[in-house]
Amino acid sequence: MTNENNIKKTYEFRKLEDLDLIDNFLFQQMLSQEGEDSETFARILLKTILGRHIRHVTIVPQKNILGIDTNKHGIRLDAYIQEVPDEQDPNLADVRLIPSIYDIEPNKTFEKESLPKRVRYYHGLIDTQLLSTGASYSLLPNVVIIVILPYDPFDKNRMVYTIKNGCEEDPSVPYEDGARKIFLFTKGTEGNPSQALQDMLKYIEKSTADNVTNQDIASISVLVDKVKHKKEVSISYMKSWEYEKWVHDEAYKTGYQGGYGEGHSAGYNDGHSDGYNDGRNDGYNDGRNDGYNDGHNDGYNDGHNDGYNDGVSQINQLNILLAKTGRTDDIIKAANDDTFREELLKEFHLV
Repeated sequence: MTNENNIKKTYEFRKLEDLDLIDNFLFQQMLSQEGEDSETFARILLKTILGRHIRHVTIVPQKNILGIDTNKHGIRLDAYIQEVPDEQDPNLADVRLIPSIYDIEPNKTFEKESLPKRVRYYHGLIDTQLLSTGASYSLLPNVVIIVILPYDPFDKNRMVYTIKNGCEEDPSVPYEDGARKIFLFTKGTEGNPSQALQDMLKYIEKSTADNVTNQDIASISVLVDKVKHKKEVSISYMKSWEYEKWVHDEAYKTGYQGGYGEGHSAGYNDGHSDGYNDGRNDGYNDGRNDGYNDGHNDGYNDGHNDGYNDGVSQINQLNILLAKTGRTDDIIKAANDDTFREELLKEFHLV
């Protein structure tokens, strides 16, 4: 039987000051601050990832998008960032005046197999929010989903994987739908990522002073320290951690009990099968040994009885033959002399 006291709780507490930017809570707090801090963080991050200047952004931290119906899956975006182009910038073509949407998702959860379809679903739901009724499809903003990962999602050791739609039969066919997915592997070495991106991803994964290697990261590090020392952030973190721990422990307990039941059933079947085979083998060997002993005893008794009866019959025949020949004295002598009795048995061909 399961014992709830034996169910381990493995969700360990981490201090707020020990969190890194790849941790969801800290990343969310960096984008939730009032004033210019959040915008500054978002602009530096996007500039480093995209390799171009970002002038203005608006941010909706943890934007929730409901499913298209009450029974459909909704999503929560970690960082919904809208880039607002500067109409006075002569370097921007008219088409660039349409704002671009960026969803940045740091993700420490290992989910290689489901990750592409998860991102596809996010992209689809984001698109449902962007175009007003009757508006031209040409006004649909570009959408870029950026996922920051501490593991390699495609096992090619690349730091940057940029995914876009295209023509399978002829990749040279121009097909621009404005949809991009960028997967960033913090430890990737293949490809030609900028040094700024390499340093930024290293800092995001491990946000310590040792990894502050340029002015942009230094600016972000100042903002990180500022957030970590805010009392309201500390209180929010404790509430968040307690809730996440409760969710984790309840999920662990449910999973443990379900796994225990499945494991017990599988173990019982395996144990029963092995026990049956072992018992059958041992029973066969013990039965064979006991059968041999019982058979030996019964055979001995049967043989002894048969031998005894044969011996009595043999002596009776000898006595009859001796009596018929008038040798009654030999009958008495044979009864007392084993050697003489054997000689008589041979004489009358009874042995």
